Amino acid sequence: MKKCEIIFLCLCVTSLLANTPSIETVELSLSARPGEVVVNYTLANPPAIITAAFTANGERLPDTASWYMLGDVNTIVTNSSGSFTWNYRNTVTNLETPNLSVTLTAWTLEAPPLYCCIDLSEGPNATAYPLEFYTSSNAVPGGVPSDTYKTGKMLFRRIPRSSDDGFTMGSPASESGRNAAREAQRNVVLTHDFYLSVYECTQEQWQRITGSYGFSHLVDEISTWPFSPRRPAENVSVVNIRGSRGEGVNWPSTTNHVASGSVAGKLRARTGNIYLWDLPTEAQWEYACRAGTTGSSYDATLSLSEMAVYGRNQGLDKPPSVDGTQIVGTKVPNAWGLYDMLGNVMEWCNDWRQEDTSNLPRVNPVGPNEFTDAQGVYYRIARGGGHNYSSGSVRPAHRNSWDDTKCNQAWGFRFSATLGAHWDTSTTPPTLY
Repeated sequence: MKKCEIIFLCLCVTSLLANTPSIETVELSLSARPGEVVVNYTLANPPAIITAAFTANGERLPDTASWYMLGDVNTIVTNSSGSFTWNYRNTVTNLETPNLSVTLTAWTLEAPPLYCCIDLSEGPNATAYPLEFYTSSNAVPGGVPSDTYKTGKMLFRRIPRSSDDGFTMGSPASESGRNAAREAQRNVVLTHDFYLSVYECTQEQWQRITGSYGFSHLVDEISTWPFSPRRPAENVSVVNIRGSRGEGVNWPSTTNHVASGSVAGKLRARTGNIYLWDLPTEAQWEYACRAGTTGSSYDATLSLSEMAVYGRNQGLDKPPSVDGTQIVGTKVPNAWGLYDMLGNVMEWCNDWRQEDTSNLPRVNPVGPNEFTDAQGVYYRIARGGGHNYSSGSVRPAHRNSWDDTKCNQAWGFRFSATLGAHWDTSTTPPTLY
């Protein structure tokens, strides 16, 4: 019987900084199970996120090879040694005696791989939600469009910081639907990468975190229509998501603190408070939505009307006579692989409302310290245009606001986490750096 010949290659991550995690040794061996190899390694300066890439006969295997690895890989490793298995026969199918080698990479927690996934499958009674990490969209098991990431798991994409030259927020005077008072153009610099969820938080994801079925207006208004797991959780307020001022939660004066009983608080605690899941800032949201584009839509193939009419009479997962949201991820994503940034539901941001934004900081703006109207109502910003909004609202620059304790049938959200960020609380409002 022919055997697989195994060689190994170890990539040690080096840095000028002290105490940076790195791979020290790697050993490959055949498992007792046919078509499977075992990888053992030692790690200096844990914790680290460990990923692996394989080659066969000197050729790099596709990233889909990571779908078939189990153990201390694609996850945070806190010990000085780790081990995982890889079923190479699921990837190497045309070679009888492949020479296999592996390259391991140790990532710091502040500079993680491109994709992060939270496994919500244990539901609201879980004490912990595992974190998984993947280096590319192809490495995400089953592929990014899989329904898995709209239901039992929540997938995040790392958004790169802006260049030192920044990006342009707002809209030009010529843009159709523009609100001149709210959308003045200004240059903004973001100095930190951040994770942003690929899809809007869905009803099933909300249920798996909270134990309730979320807040779908279709469920409320149409008793015969059931819970729809892949549609966005709507009718959710900022207080539902982050907590209330009575709980000491008042972004940005209390920086990124959230209430322990809020959805964000539960998600943080069950993922070990490694990443502080929260709503994105308004600047992060627009930067991520644009994904390098500068026009009135990130998808030049769709008109604003097509972006606004999101699932109406499409017969997807609702009665054709109902005007409402649609399954997340039905339309094409933007250039960074984010779905539904325009249309479907208006998405809450952390920033308080401010009409004229010209006096806000250029670097890492977090919005004003607070905003209330003449009646004492607190207003937060939301972005992206909802399914029942006019086509002129479905633009990256469009800004809306609402009482942060209230809910709306076209308002939802997606989670974010800023990487490697710190706060200066001596300023008003506190500044991110």
